[in-house]
Amino acid sequence: MKVSDISQYEKPVLVNAVKLSQRKQLLTDKGGWKEWLQSVDPNAKLSDPKHHSVQRLAEFLAALSSQKPDPRAPARELLQPQKLLKRLLPWLQKCRQEEQQLQAQAKKKAAAAAPANPVQAGILSLVQRTQRHPRFKPNYSFNSYEKGWTRTERLVLPDPAHPLVLLALDCEMCATAGSDKELLQVAVVDQDGKQLMKELVQPSSEVLDYRTALTGITAEHLQGVTTTRKAAAARVAALLQPGTVLVGHSLQYDLQSLQLDHQPVIDTALLFSYEGLASATPSLTHLAEQLLGQQLRGGSSSSSSQQQQQPHDSVEDASAALSLVKAELERLRSEEGPTPPLPPPANKVDKEQQSKLCVHKLPDGTTAAAVVSAFIAACKKAAAGAEAAAAEAAAAAVEAAAVQELGGPGSGMFTDSMGRHSKRLQLQGGKQVVVRKMACHSGFAYGACIISC
Repeated sequence: MKVSDISQYEKPVLVNAVKLSQRKQLLTDKGGWKEWLQSVDPNAKLSDPKHHSVQRLAEFLAALSSQKPDPRAPARELLQPQKLLKRLLPWLQKCRQEEQQLQAQAKKKAAAAAPANPVQAGILSLVQRTQRHPRFKPNYSFNSYEKGWTRTERLVLPDPAHPLVLLALDCEMCATAGSDKELLQVAVVDQDGKQLMKELVQPSSEVLDYRTALTGITAEHLQGVTTTRKAAAARVAALLQPGTVLVGHSLQYDLQSLQLDHQPVIDTALLFSYEGLASATPSLTHLAEQLLGQQLRGGSSSSSSQQQQQPHDSVEDASAALSLVKAELERLRSEEGPTPPLPPPANKVDKEQQSKLCVHKLPDGTTAAAVVSAFIAACKKAAAGAEAAAAEAAAAAVEAAAVQELGGPGSGMFTDSMGRHSKRLQLQGGKQVVVRKMACHSGFAYGACIISC
């Protein structure tokens, strides 16, 4: 793009574009934003893009020409910055204008009374509770400027012209060569509990792991399936009318797999919490058991063995999330009020086990030797010589190396729904496992098999 074309956009749009270029590690022939800035203005002391002119920001964006390769994902297709900007800048401009319009409309409606209908008022309150959760913004800020995404129209709520209607969504996902969470099945249930959709989806790239233990889906199930992710997303989008509130549990993953950016939503993972575990996300299984008296997948959330539970059922999970929302609406209409924080499941890791690491989410057919090999490859320096040591000593050395690697710079470490430090570990052949600490929050380890391998 030419500097003159880029400079037509508002400064906040260009500032956000530069920041995104930093996150995406986009480069000019001088390097990234900071290196480029030093090359054109050696005296520049402030690198924050907001301190620089529209002209300078536009010049930098026009100079972007490549993306830094990621050694942890060598097979990743590198972005073409100028093609990206042609999608990104109009999208950022549209989002900014949309936000300004929504804020202006919201001010006009600020003095308006809440919906007279108690059901509408209750749904609106749960939407707002979801939005107030600290994780809402990071979870639901999708990069829907990217190719293949659909972004629905936003409304200022309440909107008398568009009454709020609930629609529950749940998806099953598999690991492929292109994505760790590629769409495999999608189910939609309306607010009366009627199944509107349950459809298998053919992944767009080679499947590395069907996660059959969780999804219940195998390669045989997909024989003859021609529905693509794009077609499935279009079917779901067609169900989303103005005023539709999507309901689900950790719904951001379902929307990401569909590449569908929709608001408003009610996320049951953000509606409820545990006593004393601020960073923990209750599981759908445990919420259904505690609040609905319902056991999902034929097992209890307090069970220590995942083998006792059946695979997920998308319709069952969508219906359970919808039932949780309806139960909460009933509480709001009564004198009980919102559900207070729940006592966490009584699964705790023994103190002597807490220094160990848990390897889980193992693809079918994964061997212990493959996991050990991956650990040693990821921690060459700390594990040097461990292979020749006794088995117990080798395990300790590899474990120590893994702990060090978990927190290392650029390690790709993340926290799971309970707040435990975790990291994806690449195996030979492209498959991945997840390595995490055994527990946190005084040893609690709910909703998961404690000994995974």
